[in-house]
Amino acid sequence: QLDAKSIKKMPGGTSFQSSLDDVPLVGLLYALCFNAQTGVAIIRQEYAYNEVLFKEGLVVFARTSKSEDKLGKFLLQSGLISPSHLEEMVAQAKREGVKLGRFLVRQGLLSQEEIRELLESQIKNILCDLFSWKRGDFYFYEKEVDEEDMVVHYTPLEVALLAARRSFDFSTFKKMIPSNKVIFRIPPYI
Repeated sequence: QLDAKSIKKMPGGTSFQSSLDDVPLVGLLYALCFNAQTGVAIIRQEYAYNEVLFKEGLVVFARTSKSEDKLGKFLLQSGLISPSHLEEMVAQAKREGVKLGRFLVRQGLLSQEEIRELLESQIKNILCDLFSWKRGDFYFYEKEVDEEDMVVHYTPLEVALLAARRSFDFSTFKKMIPSNKVIFRIPPYI
């Protein structure tokens, strides 16, 4: 678990920090994008944290401490690997000091494209989950991002729209607009 003291001791120190109480997440993401920052944003709650990697202001990767958003879960959900096989592969990857996705590709169990698709799903889940956080601390420190960690290239607007699409389903819409007889029109002043 990352605590505030260990975050502040990161290489290069924190460039800035804030609280989600003070500045909304989308505002923090926009500030990093607008200033073309490269580095790692850590958003931390009491029992979990997420890391979002930026390259020249764009979100390129995300990882989490929450077990429900780990790559293994996505592998199991997709049916690409069995639970017992996953445990074995995780243990072997750890022994070799290699990330699980890279290990599975190297073993020929998954293609590079399959891992990329799974990582994109994982990153989307992590980013969307962040928008549900009402409280938390935000830290950013400058750090070069490895080419291998550049999986996606999202602007803050794309991240916000992705989160909005995931949280706004048809049942929510039906609650807001209960009648199918409602007619929408553009006001004359727009």
